[in-house]
Amino acid sequence: MTRFKKTIKQRKRVLKNKKKKIENRNYRIFKGFILLYLVFTLILEYETIGGNSNYFYYIILLPTFIGVYLSTKYIFLNNVWKEIISDSKNNSFSNTVSKIFVFFVVNLVLSFIVFTTPPQLIWNYINYYKAKNQLSETYITDVTGISTKTNKASPRFYFNFNGHSESVKASFKYVKAHEDFKKFQIRLLIRKGVWDEYLLEDWEIISKW
Repeated sequence: MTRFKKTIKQRKRVLKNKKKKIENRNYRIFKGFILLYLVFTLILEYETIGGNSNYFYYIILLPTFIGVYLSTKYIFLNNVWKEIISDSKNNSFSNTVSKIFVFFVVNLVLSFIVFTTPPQLIWNYINYYKAKNQLSETYITDVTGISTKTNKASPRFYFNFNGHSESVKASFKYVKAHEDFKKFQIRLLIRKGVWDEYLLEDWEIISKW
């Protein structure tokens, strides 16, 4: 084997090892953000009702699309994207399109978790402290429905607030005890936060009569 061939093999080995290290680093970062996201949604997130489209546009949508661009162009998935483009010359059009589709679906999920978790955390606490400086308000409205299913989203009481359907979680027994929901209202103790979002401090089901 000539020295030239040895040099090429060494370079390929170095590049392969470097690529592996980058992939392992990205995987650890992604796992860390998944853990942070789960901790936020299951433990740290405050219960709120109301709100407007600003949260979706500026806290969810904008960071996600910024993440998709950065991940494709510079970090996380940039090498994968380069490989898809370079291999497109040797693959059929349909194969390339399917790879691009899968790439962007994966990128959307990754970008949502990595790039929206920090803004959600920051906004959550800004909203909390803004609301805590406001006076408590009492809001009473009709219960519009119940759910007695035992999956994660239930059991719940449903009601309307500022023109939107909202809900609160409750125990199965408590919801079942108010099965004839048209006879009941819900009393909410709330504080106004950011973007028409209200911190839900307490609630109770009360009889209409």
